[in-house]
Amino acid sequence: MTAPSPLPPPFAPPTRAELRGASLAGADLRGADLRFANLNTADLSGADLSGADLSGAEISGARLQDANLRGATLVGVCGINAKLMGAVLDDADLSRAFLHGAHLDGVSARATHFEWSRLMHARLAGGRFVGADLTGSALRFATAAGADFSFATLEFADLASADLSGALFHEAHLMSANFDRAFLAGVDFTRARLGRTLLVGCPSLHSATGLATAIDVAPSVIDLEAGRLEPDRPTGS
Repeated sequence: MTAPSPLPPPFAPPTRAELRGASLAGADLRGADLRFANLNTADLSGADLSGADLSGAEISGARLQDANLRGATLVGVCGINAKLMGAVLDDADLSRAFLHGAHLDGVSARATHFEWSRLMHARLAGGRFVGADLTGSALRFATAAGADFSFATLEFADLASADLSGALFHEAHLMSANFDRAFLAGVDFTRARLGRTLLVGCPSLHSATGLATAIDVAPSVIDLEAGRLEPDRPTGS
């Protein structure tokens, strides 16, 4: 009689690094394994985290301005009020990240993954999100004035009450996106793809450009009457 195969060893989760409040400014952390690490309030400004794995890490209140996160994995990261101003996030994966109130002003996030991420009240002014995937992302009350979303995918994205003044959506995919009461002064929708897109209650819609060139994949709801009203600028966060 053949002896039964031994049971596999129990799953051992990765060791959780406790780096809360650590001073790591300018540190070389390329390719580092920081899965589930506690980096809350840590100073990582100017650090090189390219290719690092921060899946499930906690970075709330952390300072990551001007950090290099190119190609890094931040799936499911929790970064409430994290400061990433000017950071490089190109080709990084921030899908399902919780970044409520995070500061992403001026970031470079080309071809970055933000699918189903939570960016409510976040600051993205002047950010470059060219070709980024923001499918299903929540951007309610976010401030993204002057941000570039050209060629980005924002299907099912919720941008209700966001300040998008001067933002670019050149050839962006906006199917089923929700712009309810968003501030759209000077927004450029040139050749954007619309379909079941909600542009309602947007008093500044009259000053948006490029809608005449948008590609209608399916019927959308566009409230032109509200677009003739002068709005109060949203307060953001």
